[in-house]
Amino acid sequence: MRTIIKWTIRGIFVVALLILVAGGLGYAFLTRTVQPYSGEINIAGLSAPVSVVRDREGVPHIEAKTRDDALAALGFVHAQDRLWQMEVLRMSAQGRLSEMFGKATKDTDVFLRTLGFFEQAKQSLKIFTPDTIAGLEAYSRGVNAFIHRKLRILEPSLSPEFIILGHSPEDWTPAHSVSALKMMSLNLSKNMGNELTRLAFAANGLSPKEIEDLFPVGPLDKPKPLPDLRKIFDLNKPDLVASASTDDLDGKSMMEQVMPSVGIWASNNWVVSGARTESGKPLLANDPHLGFGSPALWYLAHITFEDGEKKRNVIGASLPATPLILLGRTDRVAWGFTNAGADVQDVFIEEINETDENKYRTPLGWQDFILKEETIKINGGEDFRFTRKISRHGPVLPGFYKDLDKILPPKYVATLQWPGFSPKDTGMEAALAIMKSDTMDEYIEYVSKILSPMQAMALADIDGNIGLYAPSSVPIRGPENEIEGRAPVPGWLEKYDWQGFVPKEEMPLFKNPAVGAIGTANSRFVGADYKHHLTYDWEELFRHNRVQELIVKANSKHTIASMKAAQADIYSPAFDKLRNLLITDIGKIAPENEPLLAKMKIWDANMEMSRNEPLIMNSWVRVLVEAIYKDDLGSSFEAFNNQRATTLIRLLEQGGARKWCDNIFTEREEPCKEIIAKSFDQALAGLRDKYGSNTSKWVWGEAHIMYGEHLPFSKVWPLSLFFTVEEPSAGGRYTLNRGATKFNDKEHPDRSVHGASYRAIYDFSDLNKSMFIHTTGQSGNPFSSLYRNMSNRWAKVEYLPMTTNPDEYGKGALGRWKLLPKQ
Repeated sequence: MRTIIKWTIRGIFVVALLILVAGGLGYAFLTRTVQPYSGEINIAGLSAPVSVVRDREGVPHIEAKTRDDALAALGFVHAQDRLWQMEVLRMSAQGRLSEMFGKATKDTDVFLRTLGFFEQAKQSLKIFTPDTIAGLEAYSRGVNAFIHRKLRILEPSLSPEFIILGHSPEDWTPAHSVSALKMMSLNLSKNMGNELTRLAFAANGLSPKEIEDLFPVGPLDKPKPLPDLRKIFDLNKPDLVASASTDDLDGKSMMEQVMPSVGIWASNNWVVSGARTESGKPLLANDPHLGFGSPALWYLAHITFEDGEKKRNVIGASLPATPLILLGRTDRVAWGFTNAGADVQDVFIEEINETDENKYRTPLGWQDFILKEETIKINGGEDFRFTRKISRHGPVLPGFYKDLDKILPPKYVATLQWPGFSPKDTGMEAALAIMKSDTMDEYIEYVSKILSPMQAMALADIDGNIGLYAPSSVPIRGPENEIEGRAPVPGWLEKYDWQGFVPKEEMPLFKNPAVGAIGTANSRFVGADYKHHLTYDWEELFRHNRVQELIVKANSKHTIASMKAAQADIYSPAFDKLRNLLITDIGKIAPENEPLLAKMKIWDANMEMSRNEPLIMNSWVRVLVEAIYKDDLGSSFEAFNNQRATTLIRLLEQGGARKWCDNIFTEREEPCKEIIAKSFDQALAGLRDKYGSNTSKWVWGEAHIMYGEHLPFSKVWPLSLFFTVEEPSAGGRYTLNRGATKFNDKEHPDRSVHGASYRAIYDFSDLNKSMFIHTTGQSGNPFSSLYRNMSNRWAKVEYLPMTTNPDEYGKGALGRWKLLPKQ
């Protein structure tokens, strides 16, 4: 017996040792996937050698003879550091995610394949200028040079995600870059979601006035009364429990992971003239807000190249998968984007012929859908085949999307019209051309070709000019169109058809305003005298008003310090006003909660990490929104479930078209003050359950974690420990230093999922004193020291130097790559 026990112990020890050795070897193997900072490679098509210096933060500084040589090098470094991110983006744009992830992404692929981005991208290539094609081809050669490079000893050919999933990338092509840019455009679109939410509200029995309560318009907007959508479409009332998509991976929609920002957008930008700064030169600041991911969406990069007798520098935030520096500066011009939010999408409801499902009704009679057969290849499963249908307005949306098949009677389908579907989309040409901008006016001319999305572009140039320009293809709706883009419309009625587009010369443009400053934050940025309708779905006014207060209307001269302070601002004007209204109207609360209520009364509404008031307020609002609206909205509540400060303030100040606070499932009518009090008590009870009874230990930073989600391994433990980037952060949905949460994330309702994806400040007194940063690190490989090295500094609103001076970026450089022409 002793012998058996002895050998059993030895056996367990040997097995454990083998596991440790295997794990160690596996770890060592995966660390070899991190790319070296120095090396040499031959790339086809280069006209001369190219040098790539990676500074101490891993930012590549590309020194090339021509623009196309520089773009080839950009493709190479993108692939070195971010090939998996690029692969997910291009497979998404083609509706081919299931080839990697299996059946979990089938519905996502059906939706994306339905949109036809890759097909449109290939058509767009036919109308691009030779210069644009040359740039795209050069970028593709750089990516492919990395994919087919000669490997080091024991070097895996690809990053960990490819190895774990057993997936190999195809060669890169220009169409992949064009379709990736279209995916970015879709992620910056919002109106389709709002239209379908209003449709869902109508299906749940809400009247037009009640829908207006939930989507209040701004003070300068004067929409026509919304008709009753129930009468137009004979809508079905969906089941009380419904899902927007059957796609799911460990409880989260894959469609949401691939497109985290569809219907969610925000950003800040501002620019001040030299007359308003201490230096006498313009300052420009920008922080576009997007869904957080690991790695960050953006990749910091600098390229320099010769253009005739000029040597050009371009530096800023590049978008991996494209040859573009979308946000940044040249030696003479800087630009920063916010989403302007123009309503450039309309959902049309098409009536299907009762005897032929491939025909639909038009003003001129029945017409055939365009039919295209599609096959979704599924890793580990059978192929899925479906027929893609296209009407005169656009693609037919899948029935599972936003519960359309539950809301619409069988005789209807929904289609989407959007300029982004155009095969003549010249956005890529415009984005490439801005690299050669020498003046603000040149920049404006280049970007005037953009079709979608509309971006409010803050601009400044070395000559002291400042401005704002918002180009896009904005549809003109006829005077008989009483819906005005707010909800789906009958596709068979001519009065709802678009009447053309706003002329380029009439797009919003402001140059050198007398006030000497311009600032936007996704709210209405045109005056009441602007003659074209842009949207009724502007972002709430809180951040916009704060930008006006701190920047545009400030009395003091601006400096880099005041730019930083504004980007770091964590005062929530929305929670300040809402808190005051709630405390004024609150009923009787539990005695043990009175000290916390007293503390809330004197809170300064700053969303500080070390305070408990932000956590209490966010929890209170979350419970309150559910208590007030869930019974009324039924299955459509989750589409509405968010902070909704403007909606709540309107209810508390003006009432509404129905008694929203009353629970429709109880006999007694509950007043708002009772619901407010119960919500406060319930929110505190939930916090005690989660964080303990010692309220001094409740801190916002512990709950409000910036969550950089990796696709797909943030949902796979223990891989999530390596791939997910998390960082405690300040701010909230309504602060300039934004950190929006998702109330319908039941497990983590206070987690920060949406905010500043990139911050930059451009100083025209010396452009090499400009600064930038993004959320994670330059590398997309979790085994690299550059995977998350920026996240803590980003959370502290710190910056990296944004210099094009070789003497500065060469100090402490990590290494240099030499890219040589292939013989």
